Amino acid sequence: MNTLKAPRGQGRPLRQIIRRGFTLAELVVVVAVATLLLVVCTPAIRAARSRSDSAVCLSNLRTLGQCIRAYADLHDDRLPGPLSPSINHDATALSHQSLIERQFTWVMQQALGNTVSDRLVTCPTMSKIVPDWTYEDYSLRTGDNILPTHYGLNSYGEASALGTYRATTPPFYFGYKDILYDFDPVTIGAVANAEREWMIADAWYRYRLNSFEPQFGNEGPHQYAWGEMAQPYFAPHGQPAGRTYHYTTVNDRSAACSANRAARSDGYTNTLSFDGHAAGVVSRIGAVGAFEIFYGFPGTVNPADPVSGVVWQ
Repeated sequence: MNTLKAPRGQGRPLRQIIRRGFTLAELVVVVAVATLLLVVCTPAIRAARSRSDSAVCLSNLRTLGQCIRAYADLHDDRLPGPLSPSINHDATALSHQSLIERQFTWVMQQALGNTVSDRLVTCPTMSKIVPDWTYEDYSLRTGDNILPTHYGLNSYGEASALGTYRATTPPFYFGYKDILYDFDPVTIGAVANAEREWMIADAWYRYRLNSFEPQFGNEGPHQYAWGEMAQPYFAPHGQPAGRTYHYTTVNDRSAACSANRAARSDGYTNTLSFDGHAAGVVSRIGAVGAFEIFYGFPGTVNPADPVSGVVWQ
């Protein structure tokens, strides 16, 4: 009678089969494949994470717009204010009650409860580019009490009430108040081109190179004297992974700004318009003929002092 023989290898003890392991060649192949997958997948993972952070930022802006609309409904269509143009974190950390009462989050909390929290005014992209500790370090270096700020309001720069920095028509959408001047915030209905006029945007700042046409003031949405040195010098979204900003010296920062401008290496600025629409806005060139006078966030579509002949490219 014929007896069946087990296939080769099946008759060996199990521990002999397990003991075989990888050969050196097989191990090299596995490591090479894993390394290749890491190289190929890492940019895609970073890009996906960047898109996710941007989506959270846009969601924050839309919600902030809804809160402002709710506030206006309770106040005869009038915007909240007078407000500081910077939307700061931890508004109660300021030393004077008069300053606290000009903070966006504080005013909105008084009207709507805790709907507007620090989480809602935190952009996840900006929190990676400019961590909160960099603002603390800036304050120690300069003596300026600058709170972490990821968003800014489209309202006249505080220290430039007599200047021409990004003035709008009407001016001071969210009001203005100091020892000499007192402007009430405007109604939403008074804002022309509401579908294109920005209300809130990512807070970044880059001072322009020349003094021609001062009504442009600066190249980012952050107005002059909003603690600009504590802000990144580039539009934050869509940037290469790992790019960060930290204030060191004025000269170093100016050099970085110039290099950024020359390379046209901005990302895009997440922006909320007065009609509630939120989207990413790319930096653009404003030129008169062949002379470039501006590169960056396009800014207001309702300038108080429009420039004749400016073409946005």
